[in-house]
Amino acid sequence: MGAVGPLAEGAGADPWHVRVRTEAAGVRGAGIVLDAQRVLTCAHVVPEPDHPGAVEPGGWSVLVDVVGATGVQQRRARVSGDGWVPRRANADHVDGGDLAVLELEEALDAAVVPALHQLALRRGKRLWTCGFPHDGAPPLWAQTVVLGRSGELVQVDAADRPGISIGPGFSGAGMVDDQGRVVGMVMSRLAGSSSGVAWMMPVDTIVRYLPHLEAGGIPALTPDLQGLHDLHGHGEAGPGIEAEVRRIVDLLSPGRSTLIVVSGEPGVRRTVIRRLVSTLPEPVDLAMDAYGLSTPQIAARIAERLGDGDGRQLVKEVAASGLGVSVVVDDVDAAADTNGLIEDLLVPLSELPSGFGQVILGVRRDPGITSRNSVSVRLPDQGPSGTVEERLDELDRQISQLRTAEQQAARIRGEFAGIPRRPRRADELRMFVLALRQRAVSPQDLSRATAAAGRALRRAQARIAAGTERQELAGLLAAYQAKAVAAGLAESQSLGDVFERAQSALDGDPCDLEQCRVAVREYQDVLWKRGST
Repeated sequence: MGAVGPLAEGAGADPWHVRVRTEAAGVRGAGIVLDAQRVLTCAHVVPEPDHPGAVEPGGWSVLVDVVGATGVQQRRARVSGDGWVPRRANADHVDGGDLAVLELEEALDAAVVPALHQLALRRGKRLWTCGFPHDGAPPLWAQTVVLGRSGELVQVDAADRPGISIGPGFSGAGMVDDQGRVVGMVMSRLAGSSSGVAWMMPVDTIVRYLPHLEAGGIPALTPDLQGLHDLHGHGEAGPGIEAEVRRIVDLLSPGRSTLIVVSGEPGVRRTVIRRLVSTLPEPVDLAMDAYGLSTPQIAARIAERLGDGDGRQLVKEVAASGLGVSVVVDDVDAAADTNGLIEDLLVPLSELPSGFGQVILGVRRDPGITSRNSVSVRLPDQGPSGTVEERLDELDRQISQLRTAEQQAARIRGEFAGIPRRPRRADELRMFVLALRQRAVSPQDLSRATAAAGRALRRAQARIAAGTERQELAGLLAAYQAKAVAAGLAESQSLGDVFERAQSALDGDPCDLEQCRVAVREYQDVLWKRGST
């Protein structure tokens, strides 16, 4: 199972696994090293007197043991000022939150930091975790299998019986995939049961609660869909939007592969799609915007989210995995190659064996897809809401968002293949809005301005996303190189050649992100093979 295989067989814990305890009560749970000064765990692992706001806080009374192959580093800890998310029930009466970042009194020596990774946790995926059931006892590894979502958590079950199951001492333990990446954290188990049923919180959810934490991978809802608030005057979902969302949900039949084409004006469509992603009974693996992206780029993003290869054989790899796929792709008619995206990727994904492929795509106009599984939904045109003055105020807010995005995009070095650099539009649009306020505003002028702001914002966000991905790939490459050095492979000529190719791709101008993904994955694959021989 790659990087964690030997550990799953009882060799011990990775040097980022943490035992959390107190002198009075012994082992309280586990944790994950974030850096030399911080540890992530569950809020319920922290003793009551140490909760922020306690009448008599306990100070540095939490004890942290970092258990590695070379021994144990012991430190005292307390909850950091910005790292407390207490457990609470949400509107559905399902527990949420329950996170704590511990600040260490003294920094760790040569801290080993795992890669937190956002990944689709599909039913049947195997994960591993390491807990501390007893004081002084060696750490125990448990192998689990994903069963499905439960609110913001993911339910897992013991993969092998008889075998070690998640039990006391596992709360706060990192959940690791077959590439050694931390993709979540153990939160709880089924009380009073030896069934092995437990719940974990995915990294996606953890970083939503604690946005200052750094994580690789791709979130289920990509930033281009998160950040593009309604540029066409449509606010939060109202009764009409909710009715359209219910209509689409009703078309998704369990156990049946489906392709749903949602067409309509961008404002209404995006509002529906954002609401749809949070409403579907089964979680979406990835919801993204196709604006300006090529088919290989979109396939690579889906593959990275799924953890299935580099996207070049995505449909075959999804079919072979037996885990299926559920994706939402908006702005398909603004992709670099709309027909190729539909015919070579989205339709084949929707025609996987029964129940394996659920694809929803958003377009301005229905492209007339001929597929045995396709259903078309035309959204009704809804005129912009609010008075002219309110719409101008909203456009001002959006232009401020655009200015911030364009400033951030301008700070990113170099160029990217397929993402041309365009002139900034925020100042020009601001002047246009000022002019509109001085005269009678026509609906056409206002619509043109909002559409231009939307296009400019998506261009800026595409560049920001590319810069972020390049940075994440560079971080992964550096982490893998550190692993190679630790394994005594620093002088390997063949490994060095692969590293140089990956570094050269990352330094390219323009930078081809598809080549970067392939090169970094090649270095990782060679490293794992060399490390296992």
